[in-house]
Amino acid sequence: MDAGNDAMPAAGESAGTSQTTGTTTKEASYRDGNYEASGAYKSPAGAEEINVTLIVANDVVTAVTIVPKAEHPISQRWQKVTADGIAQQVVGKSLDEIAVDNVSGSSLTPIGFMEALDKIRAQAQS
Repeated sequence: MDAGNDAMPAAGESAGTSQTTGTTTKEASYRDGNYEASGAYKSPAGAEEINVTLIVANDVVTAVTIVPKAEHPISQRWQKVTADGIAQQVVGKSLDEIAVDNVSGSSLTPIGFMEALDKIRAQAQS
């Protein structure tokens, strides 16, 4: 917009704000890095725990690993199911948009994942 012109802003512009041409500049909320945390949950067999490792770059998860730690055979199976399917739900997403409640039929192990994710968010805060 010209300074002396009362015309509406052109497409992609907004009145009274500056805009970066080409790409949007956003300050990162989280530090890049590798983060690890454990998460706990209760299964019918008792208390269980998993270890979660995330690699974060520009607030986005680029890789995830879950290390099952269950003692009970059924819990071990569900932790493996979660470990095998979690990447499809979190890789490529920002830490703030991840909300996992079911992975390939497993609904309890994701509770432990989300607890570990909350710890990782706290660790990675800028």
